[in-house]
Parts: sequence; C-alpha cells; structure tokens
Amino acid sequence: MGNGLPSIHGNSSHSESDPKPEKPRKSTAQSRGKSAEKQAKANVLVYELSDASVSMPWMLGDMSGYQRRRLDIRLSSEQADSVNRIYRALEYQGAVLENGMNVKSVNSAVQWMIEHVQPLPAKD
Repeated sequence: MGNGLPSIHGNSSHSESDPKPEKPRKSTAQSRGKSAEKQAKANVLVYELSDASVSMPWMLGDMSGYQRRRLDIRLSSEQADSVNRIYRALEYQGAVLENGMNVKSVNSAVQWMIEHVQPLPAKD
C-alpha cells in the first residue's frame, strides 16, 4: 500500500508494491571464511564425567506422621553449582526416575538422588 504509512515490516520508505529484496546475511563463521561445521566444533565444550559420593546420617525406625512432600529452597552459588553438575551428568547419561520420566531439570536430579539413597546396615 503506497499510502506513506509504515508497512507491517517497519520500513516506511518502500511501499508493498515495490519491496526491496533483502540480502541474505552471512553467518559470523562464513564472514570470517570458516565453515559452519568448523565453527560448531570450536564452540563445543568438553566435559569429563566422574563419580561422587556423600555419607549422611539416616534415621532408623518408624517415621509415621506428617512428611513434607514439597521443598522450596534457595541455594548458595556453590550448592547450585553442585546440583547443576549432578543434573548435567545425569541428563548426559540418560538417567530415569522411578516413574519413568527422564531427568530433565535440577528438580528431577534432586528426586533422582533421593531415590538412590541406600541406607547402610545398622551397626550392632
């Protein structure tokens, strides 16, 4: 429409009857003369997997009564880093929760850790 109003595309200097063709943009890798594949390989971060363990107290005996089923906590930077590392490793390994869902978030990583707590036998 040549009514002088801006078009939907935001360019008021051209009407729809004489649109200016856009030039294809080159990616940063192409403009530097690198192939997109080489650039993608250069941006890949390499991680190594390791095992970690923790020893914690465990209450034996009857635990009847109310049990909280929801947690809403604020983590320190170090705690967040630890949980994120565990989450990424579990996600990489394709870990699955007892309900069949994949570990797909930090929250599901915490669920996975709780599901895999193995109490040690009671001491005599």
